Amino acid sequence: MFKKHPLYFLYIITIFLVSIGLIYGFGVKHLSKPGLYILIFTICYFAFHRYLQAKRSNIYFKQLITIDKKYLDVLLCAGIFLFTCFHLWFLGHVPFISAIKTLDYYQIAFIRQAIIEHDSSTIKYL
Repeated sequence: MFKKHPLYFLYIITIFLVSIGLIYGFGVKHLSKPGLYILIFTICYFAFHRYLQAKRSNIYFKQLITIDKKYLDVLLCAGIFLFTCFHLWFLGHVPFISAIKTLDYYQIAFIRQAIIEHDSSTIKYL
């Protein structure tokens, strides 16, 4: 199942790692929120996947999508790369490297806060 849905599992692992930080910072009182999110995301993901599998068997749907998957992959990866570069350029530094250089907990909190303060609502949405 992992080979069939690698991005799904990568996303779930990311949410799990974020949840570990949430537990470390606040305990388990907010753990129900990411748990509910993962549950709804999983249901929607597999329902949509099943819907697309049913549609792919339809000849009309196969003719409707004529884009080569290689080009779509390159386009998606290029978009992610460009957005990441734009985001780091907009911030003026790489937050991860800045946080590693300091041992002060408050300075790291200010770095995280600066990321949220400087982003426009469009970047936050993306």
